[in-house]
Amino acid sequence: ETFWDCSHVILRHVEASKADYIFMHSDNLDIDGFTLRGNYSFQYARNVVIRNALLDTKDAFWESENVTVYDSVINGEFLGWYARNLRLVNCRIGGSQPLCYCENLVLENCSFEPDANLAFEYSSVQATIQGAIPSVKNEESQRRLYQGRFHWPGDSGRKRQSPGQLPNFRGRSPSYLTSKLMLAVLPSWSTTVRLCLPGSGARRSWCRKRVSPT
Repeated sequence: ETFWDCSHVILRHVEASKADYIFMHSDNLDIDGFTLRGNYSFQYARNVVIRNALLDTKDAFWESENVTVYDSVINGEFLGWYARNLRLVNCRIGGSQPLCYCENLVLENCSFEPDANLAFEYSSVQATIQGAIPSVKNEESQRRLYQGRFHWPGDSGRKRQSPGQLPNFRGRSPSYLTSKLMLAVLPSWSTTVRLCLPGSGARRSWCRKRVSPT
């Protein structure tokens, strides 16, 4: 029950191990240089700023609000589910099914580990991603994206896309555009991809792309 229901906490250069449920229901946290090993961290936390952290924790930031994380590594499944106004800047993200059911999720210059699959389910997100995302799941369009492969429901088989081969987006829906854009994101490329996934019930929006070879 470490740091439960705490307010106005300043933490500098601290390491916590076996720290399950740390910072639950806490608010107004200012954290820098934090190493955490323990699950269910920052659940229901509000108004949090974290910098230069290594967070090895599953179920982090569940139902949190107004959390910003800078220059950090976050490893653990089910990251940020049901979070509101979660912002990740220059972060490396690992663990299965990250960032699902989020509202107003923002990612800036972030990257994903190979095990970070099935991301963004039912989330509204604006993101700048470096490199590849192993897979994205968004139930509104009922499709999954796989690195280098794409399977559209009803297709007879899977189609392969060569690096740098961008499809013709003319006349396509936003979900199709997002799907095909992700196929161009392969590890052998230096890529920046801007995503705008609508999430459940949100207004559809066209995605923007910028893909450039090394």
